[in-house]
Amino acid sequence: MIRNPICVAPDTPIEEAATIMREHKIGDLLVVENDKLVGIITQTDLFEAIVNLFGFRRPGTRITVEVEDKVGVLHELAGIIKEAGINIINVATRQTSPGKSQVVLRLNVADGRKIAAEFERHGFKVIHMS
Repeated sequence: MIRNPICVAPDTPIEEAATIMREHKIGDLLVVENDKLVGIITQTDLFEAIVNLFGFRRPGTRITVEVEDKVGVLHELAGIIKEAGINIINVATRQTSPGKSQVVLRLNVADGRKIAAEFERHGFKVIHMS
Protein backbone atom coordinates (compact mmCIF):
# COMPACT_ATOMS: atom_id res chain seq x y z
CA MET A 1 0.00 0.00 0.00
CA ILE A 2 1.24 3.49 -0.83
CA ARG A 3 1.52 5.72 2.23
CA ASN A 4 0.89 9.09 0.53
CA PRO A 5 -0.94 8.39 -2.73
CA ILE A 6 -1.33 11.18 -5.23
CA CYS A 7 -4.92 12.43 -5.20
CA VAL A 8 -7.03 15.06 -6.90
CA ALA A 9 -10.36 16.70 -6.16
CA PRO A 10 -13.50 15.84 -8.16
CA ASP A 11 -13.41 19.21 -9.95
CA THR A 12 -9.84 18.80 -11.21
CA PRO A 13 -9.74 19.42 -14.98
CA ILE A 14 -8.95 16.29 -16.99
CA GLU A 15 -5.89 17.89 -18.59
CA GLU A 16 -4.49 18.64 -15.12
CA ALA A 17 -5.13 15.05 -14.04
CA ALA A 18 -3.37 13.80 -17.19
CA THR A 19 -0.37 16.05 -16.49
CA ILE A 20 -0.13 14.80 -12.90
CA MET A 21 -0.32 11.18 -14.05
CA ARG A 22 2.38 11.75 -16.66
CA GLU A 23 4.70 13.66 -14.32
CA HIS A 24 4.44 10.95 -11.67
CA LYS A 25 4.41 8.07 -14.19
CA ILE A 26 1.26 6.54 -12.72
CA GLY A 27 -1.62 4.82 -14.50
CA ASP A 28 -4.38 5.66 -12.03
CA LEU A 29 -5.21 8.72 -10.00
CA LEU A 30 -7.37 8.72 -6.89
CA VAL A 31 -10.21 11.24 -6.67
CA VAL A 32 -10.80 12.29 -3.08
CA GLU A 33 -13.36 14.61 -1.48
CA ASN A 34 -13.52 15.33 2.26
CA ASP A 35 -10.89 12.62 2.88
CA LYS A 36 -13.07 10.00 1.16
CA LEU A 37 -12.32 8.16 -2.04
CA VAL A 38 -15.03 9.10 -4.57
CA GLY A 39 -13.45 7.79 -7.77
CA ILE A 40 -10.42 6.79 -9.77
CA ILE A 41 -9.18 8.30 -13.03
CA THR A 42 -7.49 5.69 -15.23
CA GLN A 43 -5.48 5.90 -18.44
CA THR A 44 -8.55 4.51 -20.20
CA ASP A 45 -10.57 7.45 -18.85
CA LEU A 46 -7.99 9.84 -20.30
CA PHE A 47 -8.13 8.15 -23.71
CA GLU A 48 -11.93 8.33 -23.67
CA ALA A 49 -11.74 12.05 -22.85
CA ILE A 50 -9.37 12.60 -25.79
CA VAL A 51 -11.62 10.65 -28.16
CA ASN A 52 -14.61 12.74 -27.07
CA LEU A 53 -12.71 16.03 -27.04
CA PHE A 54 -11.37 15.58 -30.56
CA GLY A 55 -14.59 14.11 -31.97
CA PHE A 56 -12.86 11.00 -33.32
CA ARG A 57 -16.13 9.07 -33.51
CA ARG A 58 -17.72 11.66 -35.78
CA PRO A 59 -17.14 11.34 -39.51
CA GLY A 60 -15.18 14.10 -41.13
CA THR A 61 -11.88 15.26 -42.54
CA ARG A 62 -8.73 16.17 -40.64
CA ILE A 63 -6.69 19.02 -42.12
CA THR A 64 -3.43 20.37 -40.71
CA VAL A 65 -2.55 23.92 -41.68
CA GLU A 66 0.73 25.70 -40.99
CA VAL A 67 0.14 29.24 -39.76
CA GLU A 68 1.96 32.23 -38.35
CA ASP A 69 1.55 32.29 -34.59
CA LYS A 70 -0.35 35.57 -34.44
CA VAL A 71 -3.53 37.07 -33.07
CA GLY A 72 -6.56 36.40 -35.25
CA VAL A 73 -5.28 33.46 -37.28
CA LEU A 74 -7.98 31.11 -35.96
CA HIS A 75 -10.55 33.78 -36.77
CA GLU A 76 -9.26 33.86 -40.37
CA LEU A 77 -9.43 30.08 -40.72
CA ALA A 78 -12.88 29.95 -39.13
CA GLY A 79 -14.11 32.63 -41.57
CA ILE A 80 -12.97 30.57 -44.55
CA ILE A 81 -14.66 27.51 -43.10
CA LYS A 82 -17.85 29.47 -42.40
CA GLU A 83 -17.95 30.83 -45.96
CA ALA A 84 -17.67 27.24 -47.23
CA GLY A 85 -20.68 26.26 -45.11
CA ILE A 86 -18.71 23.66 -43.16
CA ASN A 87 -19.06 22.87 -39.46
CA ILE A 88 -15.96 22.58 -37.26
CA ILE A 89 -15.86 19.41 -35.18
CA ASN A 90 -12.63 20.22 -33.36
CA VAL A 91 -9.60 22.51 -33.39
CA ALA A 92 -6.19 21.84 -31.85
CA THR A 93 -2.98 23.83 -32.13
CA ARG A 94 0.68 23.18 -31.50
CA GLN A 95 3.65 25.45 -31.82
CA THR A 96 6.25 23.99 -34.18
CA SER A 97 8.89 26.73 -34.04
CA PRO A 98 9.11 30.32 -32.87
CA GLY A 99 6.44 32.24 -34.76
CA LYS A 100 4.95 29.14 -36.45
CA SER A 101 2.17 26.80 -35.39
CA GLN A 102 0.09 24.03 -36.83
CA VAL A 103 -3.68 24.14 -36.60
CA VAL A 104 -5.31 20.73 -36.76
CA LEU A 105 -8.94 20.98 -37.85
CA ARG A 106 -11.52 18.22 -37.87
CA LEU A 107 -14.25 19.37 -40.23
CA ASN A 108 -17.68 17.93 -40.90
CA VAL A 109 -17.02 17.27 -44.58
CA ALA A 110 -16.32 13.98 -46.34
CA ASP A 111 -13.93 15.43 -48.92
CA GLY A 112 -11.64 18.19 -47.70
CA ARG A 113 -9.99 19.05 -51.02
CA LYS A 114 -12.15 22.12 -51.72
CA ILE A 115 -11.65 23.68 -48.30
CA ALA A 116 -7.92 22.85 -48.43
CA ALA A 117 -7.74 24.69 -51.75
CA GLU A 118 -9.54 27.67 -50.16
CA PHE A 119 -7.02 27.74 -47.31
CA GLU A 120 -4.17 27.80 -49.81
CA ARG A 121 -5.91 30.44 -51.91
CA HIS A 122 -5.90 32.62 -48.77
CA GLY A 123 -2.17 32.08 -48.25
CA PHE A 124 -2.20 29.21 -45.77
CA LYS A 125 -0.08 26.11 -46.24
CA VAL A 126 -1.96 22.79 -45.92
CA ILE A 127 0.52 20.21 -44.73
CA HIS A 128 -1.71 17.18 -44.18
CA MET A 129 -5.22 15.99 -44.95
CA SER A 130 -6.95 12.71 -44.12
